[in-house]
This record gives sequence, C-alpha cells and structure tokens, in this order.
Amino acid sequence: MKNRAPRQVLDEIVQERVRPEIDLSTGILAQIRKEEKQMKRSRMILVTILALAIVLTITFSIPDVAQAVRRLLGYIPGTGWVEQSQPLRVLEEPGQTTNAETTVIVDQAVIDAEHTVVLVQVKNISAAFVPNEESNEKICHQNPQLVLPDGSQLEGQINSSNYWGSGYSQQVVFAPLAEKINTATFVLPCLAQTSITSGQLKWEIPLKFVAAPAQMTIYPIVDLPASTEEVPATALAPTSGQENEMPTAAGFSLSLNKYVQTDENIILLGKFVSQMPNVSTLYIDADAVHLRDASGNDIPLNADPTFKDPAAELASPQTLPLIYQSAGQYSPGEALFTVDSIWVSVNPHVQFSVDVGSSVTPDQVLPIHQTINAAGISILIKSARVDSTGKGLSFDLEVPENVAEVALLDLDHPTLSGGGGDNNYGFTYQDGFPSGTITVTLTGLTMKVNGPWQTSIDLPAFSNNGTPTPTPEACLTPATWQTALQNQASTLPTDLTGTLAVDTLQEPGYLYHVGIAPLSDRQEKILALGSDPDLSPAGNELLFSGDAGLERINIVTGEITPVQNTSAKDSQGLWSPEGTQIVFSRKTAIGQAGLLGPKSLVLANPDGSNPHVLLENTDVNTAQAWFPDGKSILYTTKTSEGVWVNSIEIATGRSVQLFQINYVNADVALSPDGKRVAYEAMLPGEHYALYVADLDGSNARLIANPAPNVATHPIWSPDGHWLIVSVQDETLTTEAQMPVLTLINVDSCQLIPLKEMVGYVSSWRQ
Repeated sequence: MKNRAPRQVLDEIVQERVRPEIDLSTGILAQIRKEEKQMKRSRMILVTILALAIVLTITFSIPDVAQAVRRLLGYIPGTGWVEQSQPLRVLEEPGQTTNAETTVIVDQAVIDAEHTVVLVQVKNISAAFVPNEESNEKICHQNPQLVLPDGSQLEGQINSSNYWGSGYSQQVVFAPLAEKINTATFVLPCLAQTSITSGQLKWEIPLKFVAAPAQMTIYPIVDLPASTEEVPATALAPTSGQENEMPTAAGFSLSLNKYVQTDENIILLGKFVSQMPNVSTLYIDADAVHLRDASGNDIPLNADPTFKDPAAELASPQTLPLIYQSAGQYSPGEALFTVDSIWVSVNPHVQFSVDVGSSVTPDQVLPIHQTINAAGISILIKSARVDSTGKGLSFDLEVPENVAEVALLDLDHPTLSGGGGDNNYGFTYQDGFPSGTITVTLTGLTMKVNGPWQTSIDLPAFSNNGTPTPTPEACLTPATWQTALQNQASTLPTDLTGTLAVDTLQEPGYLYHVGIAPLSDRQEKILALGSDPDLSPAGNELLFSGDAGLERINIVTGEITPVQNTSAKDSQGLWSPEGTQIVFSRKTAIGQAGLLGPKSLVLANPDGSNPHVLLENTDVNTAQAWFPDGKSILYTTKTSEGVWVNSIEIATGRSVQLFQINYVNADVALSPDGKRVAYEAMLPGEHYALYVADLDGSNARLIANPAPNVATHPIWSPDGHWLIVSVQDETLTTEAQMPVLTLINVDSCQLIPLKEMVGYVSSWRQ
C-alpha cells in the first residue's frame, strides 16, 4: 500500500505543488512549507531583472528620474507586472490546435521590454496521451518554447500552473521579442505529466503580435513611504554566540513597500526580513496574515501566483517577499496589516555521537536517549533504527510543537539521501554502514516563530465606493468550536445511532486503513489496509480501495475478497441502495502519470462481474452517491474553475448539470431523501468551508467556516438531520495528523466533537 496524505487539503497539493517523489506520510507539513517557496526563474530573466535593478539603483538617487522610472511599471491581471518604457504588444487573436480530443489554446500574451508572458490552456486530455499501468514511457517535464521566424528558439519558464485533472493552464515566461519580431510559433514539446512517446506529437500554434490597444487597462504600481525601518547592514553581521540562539520576534522586521489597486481589489507588496545571519525566512501560513480595514472589517487575503515583485528575485535567504491580494473590496482609510507567525530555517550544526558497534543488522534499534540544545530549544534523540536494507539509519525524535522538521546527517561518511519530518529523520549511506562511533550533525531546523508583526497602510478608495461583503454566519466557527470542545457531552442524543465506515492512518508506516465505528461505543475497529470504505446496506461488508483494486471485507469473519475486473486504476466504490450493484471511478492511468487524464464511471455487480461503463469521456468524473431510488447517481466533474455537480440516469445514460462549486477537489454528500447536498467549497482568503444546499445548489447555507482550522468530508446521518465532518485542529491532531470527527446538526447548529474518534467517514448506515 502506498503512503497517502490526509484527504482534507492534500489532494490539490499533490497535484499542483508537491514533487512526485516526496513521501507524504511523515513530515508532510514541512514538505508543503518548503514547496510553497517561490520557484526561481531562468538565468535569462534573472539577469534581466538584475540589469533593471542596477539601473533603478543608480537612477533612484535622482528624485525626478526615480519617479519617472517607477511610473514605467504597471500590472495586468493574469499577466503580472509589465515594464512600459517601450510600447506593449499583445496577441492579435487566440490560437489553438486539437488532436485526439485534446485542445491546446494560447488565449493571451503580452510582450514588454523585459519579458514575453504567454497564457496557455490544455483541455480534455485524451487517454491516448496518458501511459497505461504497464507502460515504461517517460513522463513529460519539458517546458514550452517559442520558435522565432529565423528558426531560433526561446525556452520558457513556468511561472504558475493550475491543474484540474482533465486539463491544466500555465503562465509561461520567455525573454522579450525584438521590436521587429511580430510573429512566433508557440510549441509544446509534449503535454505536462503525460507520455513523451505517445505519438511523438509536438503541439504548435502560430502567434501574431500587434500593438496593445490604447484602451488596455494597466494598473500602476504605487510606491509607499517606508513603514518599517530598513535593516542596517551591520545588523546582519554575526556576533559571538548568536549562531545557536532562539529566533525571537525582535529579530525580524515587516514592511509594505508598494500596492496595486484594481477595480475589484488591492494587491500589497512588501517583505519580511530576518536580522539574524543563521536564520532564513521560509514561509508564512495563509491563515497567519490579516488585513483589517478602517471600518474594522477583516479583509480576506489571497496569493496572486501570476504577480511577482520585480525585485523579489534579488531577495537574500533572510528576506521573504510578500505579495497578497484582497479577496474583494474594503473600506478606505488606515488599515492594519498583521503577520502572526513565520516559519524559518536555522542551521545550528549541533552534534551528538552514536555507537553503532562493529556491525549492524537490518531493522536493528539503537537506543540513544540524548538531549541536544539547538536554536534555544531541546530535542530528544530517543533512538535510531537501521532500515531493512542495512544501509540506512532513521532517528526517532521528540521535538517541541513549533518545530516542523529536523535535518540530521553524518558528515564524516558519504550519504545518498536524507529525509523525514519533525519526529523522525533518516539518511542512507553511500558506501555501506560504518562501524564504531559515528558523529551525527543537526544541520537544519525548521521552526515557527510567533509575532505578531504589524504595519499600517492608508488604503485608497474605490471609484465605485464599494464596501466589503460580510461572510455569512456558520454553525461551525472558531468560537463555536472552542465552546463545543469545552462543553463536550459524555453521551450522545438518542437519535444518533448507527455505524460509520472510517479510514485513518495507522502505524507502522502511517498507511491508510479502513474500519468501522459504531456510535454506540465510539470505538473504531480497524479491519484492513485500504481507503475510501463504503458500508453495505446490510451492514455486513465494507467495499474499499486496495492497492490492486477494489476489495470487500466481511466485518464478522475478516475475510477479504478482491472485486474481479478491477485494478489499481479503480477507486471510490459505492454500494447501490439495495446492495445489488456497485459504481466506481476508473482512471486512465495510475501512479505518477495518473494525475492527469480522463476518469470514467463504471457499474458492476458487487463481485465485479458484468462491468460496463456508465459514463466515459475526456472529463475527470467521480461518483459521489446513489440516489435513494437506485435509478441515478450523483457525480462530479472537474473543471478549471472547480467542479460541476451532476446526476446521471442509469437506464438512459442522460446527464444533468445541477450546479458548480468553486473547489476542484470538493466532496459532495447526498441527503438520505435525495433532496439536499452537503459539500466542500472555498471562501475568500482560501478558507475551506462546508455548505448545505438544495439539490440544484439553491438555498445554499454556510455550515462550517472554522478557519484557521479546516473542516472537510461531510457525510449525512441516516435520518438527514446531522452531518459528521472531519475537523483538522493542530492543537488536537495526533502524530499521524488525523482530524477529529465532529457532529453538526444542520437544523439547530448543535456541535458535538468526538475527540476520541479521528479520521474520515465515508458512509453512515443505520
């Protein structure tokens, strides 16, 4: 069974941010924080920015010239910053090409004096371009190109991407085109994350550029007066004994330097600076940044991946560029910008010794129990375990809650790799395991430093005098969650009965396991390795996803039976209301290449016999629920903007679009009477929320908005009055980072946390 990350937010992170080789079972938060750091651009673009920076540095000493240069920079939504010292050029008209149902579209491009920015979309990725399970074909990681009229090529760099399974979009940055060059050919050597060898096809789209129209909207980048003192150079000079001190709030500074106001929002640009030479700034959690406007409204903030500060690439490891855009409008006047905390990297280089003896054996445990002090905190090295090959060593650690990752290395011996998280870290020896006493060095430490840091900004008024739209009230909020935790009842209401199908991460290895949990005793009974369990209507079997395909397990005997005619491409099986059929989702491919490509709906008998495709196209279709009469199925289809919720009749195959959700990985639950749905969605500021609505999406009501916590995966109770959801609260989560199961009465808003029960619920039977 492959290691899997918790379902709540990690599906899209796996698809869009995390490298395929990262182990998601341990240290996941540290890895995500690393991946959130901005990728470097190409040397060509960096040199261009450096050149611009040198010019700016010289001319800024002359006030009139400085103001003139600053006015040359502007912002175009979807494109980012543009340099206007020369006339801009844009795409005359969009271009596209199609093969095997897959379409590549270049729908926007802008050329300025510094770069060429191209927006490309790939839609309806066909199964023809996705390797199958047995394929050894190489996966495409080649960047797009621009072929100029003389045959020369420009290599593009991906500035931002958005994947939705059946397609993706990218903003690609190239070097600027000479003024006399107004045509080029956009070339995709292959589709990202698909097979290189499938058809050996290159996707080519001719482009023609014309002068930007005079009415084209370009928003100015406005410089702000310094809101925080600059860090003097002497502050970065190391002092005696400073290398191993704990980073504190006093060692950092926050400033906002620029802003861009559009017709709908404002983009704030600033920086966060570490004044300590051994402390590098890494990442700020999304929920740790706040903007409160002059009327006292908390304005949600989002990141704008297309907008990079022109000077951001010049930042040192001690400087973290900040770019946030408001999710909508605000009240003008003096606003307060706050950062609650920041994740930093410290390099203390503290050492300890381990006697490994004359020879080690695979899986041997070496007791250590040493405490080391690094960056002002204590870390307990409990033990070390030799891996199953006898070539690697993994350390079991105990660290404070504010530490996300500890990096350990044996610097005296060559090693091949290292990795882990906050409570473990290991490495593999290149030339075999050494003997005797080894010296292990703590080479890095990722930790959270708490503030807060604040700075004010005078926000300009909008021309339309717009005001912020208040977020509606919800049942589950930070305040109601804390109250529910304090007043947790020892017994459940009498109407809360039945059995839950659950999946959780379990030791060893923190792999997903499936099981059941009767509400009568709230005791989870783990049954098998797998995920996405569905309890049969009779309550005697679980249908779940295993490594080799769908499987069924008898709850009483524990006997596991593979579902014939299924493979690892098949998942998320659901019993029909009468238990006479199952429906499941089938991917085109599995593994690393399976992130993109179609996903079909398949019907079969419970044992897998008589399988037939209910829905097959180039979309990513996921079965969500059976309607109570067993004649139709509720399913979702991923798009660039989120998912469509649809129904499909089994007898006719006729599909009906019901409504759209703005979250691409939304789970949708159908009420027992088939009249309402509960679903996941996104609120402004990238906050995860839960809604309940009528079947067509009307009368939507916000049920959960617990940010900074996260509530996901709603499932209805058999009587349709309650939802059970998974609440991720860092103060309560287990070592496996499992969320707490929580009951929400959709009518009265009563909350009942089940702190002794963790994981995700896939079905609830009476």
